[in-house]
Amino acid sequence: MSLGKRAIIAIDIDDVVADTISAIAKSISDKSGLAVGEEHFKHPGDYWGYYEELMERLGLPSDEYSYEKIIAPLERESFELFPIIGAKEAVGEISKFMDVVFITARSVDREEATKKWVEEHFQIPDKFVHVIGNRRGGSVLTKGEICIKIGASWLVDDNPEHCLSAIEHGVEAILFGEYGWHHNAPEHLHRCKSWQEIEDLLVERHGQR
Repeated sequence: MSLGKRAIIAIDIDDVVADTISAIAKSISDKSGLAVGEEHFKHPGDYWGYYEELMERLGLPSDEYSYEKIIAPLERESFELFPIIGAKEAVGEISKFMDVVFITARSVDREEATKKWVEEHFQIPDKFVHVIGNRRGGSVLTKGEICIKIGASWLVDDNPEHCLSAIEHGVEAILFGEYGWHHNAPEHLHRCKSWQEIEDLLVERHGQR
């Protein structure tokens, strides 16, 4: 894969191509004995702090069910972390007429595991996977700035904040999924609930099938 004259699309990982929610729900369920499912991630709430609020709603102690104890291991080791339905097929089709890169706000200490997971499931070389860090670890650049830096004209992300960052830098953005942290997302954001919708949109815009 080489980045040249074709349009570049930057894609987030967690909750966009990786079914992180299902893995988190299973981890919490196995540890607590509660029946935690995707419906628990539909409750309205802000993106940053959503997990902590979820633990509070479930009545689970924050020290035993902290981000570092539940989510970080999934990101570092990627066990029981599988692609979202339709993601592999759609990304494969999109890569026929666009150059695909991944941008994730995971902490940089998860870079090696992240790149390995992407290459295993999407056959994208690690040099096209950008792990930029986040608020927890002190990220330096926004996703919009990263998109400009690598020449991406599209961003697919589940975080409205990252989509708005892209738009501010002249990059087209797609807000993916149906999550509780979308409750106050601006109405002007383009939304796609499935990867088939994303593929269809990009085929229409770029004239490929």
